[in-house]
Amino acid sequence: MTDRSRTAIDWEDVRYFAALARHRSLSATARALAVNHATVARRLAGLEHALGTKLFERRPSGYELTAAGRRALTAAGEMENAAVALPRLSPERPLSGLVRVTTTLSLANSFLIPRLAILQQQHIGLDLELIADRRTLSLPRHEADIALRLGRPASGEILARRVAKVGFGFYATAAWRDRIERGEPAIFVGFDETGAHLPEAVWMGRRFAARRLAFRTNAQIVSR
Repeated sequence: MTDRSRTAIDWEDVRYFAALARHRSLSATARALAVNHATVARRLAGLEHALGTKLFERRPSGYELTAAGRRALTAAGEMENAAVALPRLSPERPLSGLVRVTTTLSLANSFLIPRLAILQQQHIGLDLELIADRRTLSLPRHEADIALRLGRPASGEILARRVAKVGFGFYATAAWRDRIERGEPAIFVGFDETGAHLPEAVWMGRRFAARRLAFRTNAQIVSR
């Protein structure tokens, strides 16, 4: 076939060709594309005519790609990837408006505030309100838009997902580490009675039942 007898490539024909390469039969391809098998055959014929070469060999096991067909399939895959990437080239709408976030005081101070500062630098139209409080706030009533908590809520019409796991450990200064290694009993900093229900306090009570608490506080983060 000469170049003059070829026609321009119809990109829709390429899509049908790639589908036939995956499914290997006209009927299976037609079902996947919700068309009839005659449409698939017509699209394949149109592409073969445009390219001036045979793309498949029809065998009892199904449609098998020719050498030219394998090269065409590689190009078709690149075209499909490019088609998926094209919508991503459109400019994203800048984030703006007020977002209320509620979390515990410890998470706010030690984790969230530095990261929210970076987020706001990246999206200058975004206004943030951080509510550092353990009390339950209503998301449906827009008392908060996002709630970051240390456990899964037991009730409420909200969508919850785990974003991280929190691990507990036994920490001490280097001087105290040496004293404990010499056999001296550990003296702890811990929570007062109002914080006895907190996961950290429960964990410490189980691991160190006979502990001495030399300093108690209701805050998870305190300055020394």
